[in-house]
Amino acid sequence: YVYYMDETEITNKEYKEFVFWVRDSIVRTKLAYQAEFAGLGDTDANILEYFNLGAAFFIIVCMVLMLGRLLGGPTLYDRLLAVNSFGTKTIIFLCIFCFIIDRPDGLDIALLYALMNFIATIAVLKFFNYRCLGVSLIKEQMEAEE
Repeated sequence: YVYYMDETEITNKEYKEFVFWVRDSIVRTKLAYQAEFAGLGDTDANILEYFNLGAAFFIIVCMVLMLGRLLGGPTLYDRLLAVNSFGTKTIIFLCIFCFIIDRPDGLDIALLYALMNFIATIAVLKFFNYRCLGVSLIKEQMEAEE
């Protein structure tokens, strides 16, 4: 017997050879449909989801520890370091949370929070060092003002 595909003659031998080479993809497709119907889904995605949840839990535990350091820090700089570390952990948690809920646009918010955290840390350090935020940090400007 002879089959025609798009005006091309295919013999039985060629068709058997074609089926031999594509049988793996046919079986994979059928198994994927059965797994989706059974609600099993993609196992790699499930493993990544569990990893993200575990990482989020670990970050929350670290944030609680940083709050403990903030409340019990013996010096001002320990407390400032705890606030900065808490802000960094918050940024990491936001990134992981965005991956968990499958919304990568939240990474922009995490980046904005990182910039705010950095600027606030510099401002607080400058204030406690000079007792004024109006002092210039550039050496030439400081010498010219004196």
